[in-house]
Amino acid sequence: MHDRSEFTSAAIRNGSSGWGRSRGGCVRAFAMFAAFLAAVGSASPTIAQNSLPPAMDGSGADPGAPPMPQSGGGDVDFFSQDLGTILRLRYNTNSYGQDGVGNFDVGTMQVVTMDDTAAFLDGQVTMNDTDGVGFNVGLGYRWLDFPPYAADTGRMEGVSVWADGTHTDAGNFFPQVGVSLESLGEMWDVRANGYIPVGKQEQVGAFKPTNQVGFLGNSISELTQATADRSFFSGELEFARRLGVNRDAWGFAGPYFVANDVDDSAGFRAGFRGYAYPDLLLQIAVSHDDIFNTNAAFSVVWFVGRTRTNFQPACGTADRFREPVMRNDYVVLSHTKKEGGIALTNPDGSALRFVHVASNAAPGGDGTFEHPYNMLSDANGAGSQTGDIIFAHSTSVFNNEASLILKDNQKLLGEGNNVNLTVDTEQLGTISIPESSPGARALAQPTINIP
Repeated sequence: MHDRSEFTSAAIRNGSSGWGRSRGGCVRAFAMFAAFLAAVGSASPTIAQNSLPPAMDGSGADPGAPPMPQSGGGDVDFFSQDLGTILRLRYNTNSYGQDGVGNFDVGTMQVVTMDDTAAFLDGQVTMNDTDGVGFNVGLGYRWLDFPPYAADTGRMEGVSVWADGTHTDAGNFFPQVGVSLESLGEMWDVRANGYIPVGKQEQVGAFKPTNQVGFLGNSISELTQATADRSFFSGELEFARRLGVNRDAWGFAGPYFVANDVDDSAGFRAGFRGYAYPDLLLQIAVSHDDIFNTNAAFSVVWFVGRTRTNFQPACGTADRFREPVMRNDYVVLSHTKKEGGIALTNPDGSALRFVHVASNAAPGGDGTFEHPYNMLSDANGAGSQTGDIIFAHSTSVFNNEASLILKDNQKLLGEGNNVNLTVDTEQLGTISIPESSPGARALAQPTINIP
């Protein structure tokens, strides 16, 4: 019998997946993904410890060739001689912090083996119905380790670095860098991923007309709205347990966090993943945090042509060299709305300005719609200009005020009592002056109590 180092080297070089004691096939099918656990098929018969498939029994073999590994049942012709994946297709619905409705990915994974280690290059483009094209590119290194707690079976350890890019529905683009750590075994897996956005943390998309007119600052404006996207630093830790010795299916769970200059939250994710066939991986996961709430995400990955007909992995540690790195294929983002507007002007093209006064406003206002004065006499200051309209909001009550002295061509208008106040504009002609708040026009007009 070959020692472990010789056996492992041969397993990697030949692209097969198994240890000296073959475990048989992993999974044949899921009957229905909704019944994920019940659907994982039973293993195929285990090949005896000291037997080899007919095409691997050594007859006629080159005596100088490396030893053939024992692996899942079938002829050697069914084994892929390449640990990588020429073409990988993946679809996933949207998860926490993901823009749009999920991604469709087209990728590849190329592997270079070196005895019982391997280096890989992984790259893919990401697409969905609403966003532009994004990408993920990673370089990684994997090796077999035999710690005291897994001396017989060994573990596959790995580290990889990544560059990611995500386009958003608002037309913004966010790049990030990432790092992934893996420790995968026959029964237990541990994964850790970190994501670090680079560049501007907040980006604002194009402002689009809302076909509404409203106050903005000291103006009446044709209102516009844009989406502001903000990226998050994020990280996740996952623990996974194989669901049966001879099944290529796992239950997994673990915490994650998201944080930026505005928000931060810790969350938890749990789910199941498994191979319905050796080249078809399914996953469902549920996550929850205080920012993105609860999300249920489903994904399917097809490794096109990675193995050939009737190939069944042996569920051994060496099988894990063929797996992709499990990580997010997007930059975590939040989305908020920003208001904008195009100011209307007087018929002659001069500025059409309003100075807002509301007795219930907070002290220290500047006369804008967002921060009104709370006293009429405040409009005597530099905050008002010649030709301004002093606009007193409905239900205001002004007591014991000092005098208000109108400047040239200024007007004092009081909102309320269902009076439809109008103004002439260059862009839209005569329009109704907008309400200071929904329903304000129907409320009581301002009251001025003179001492």
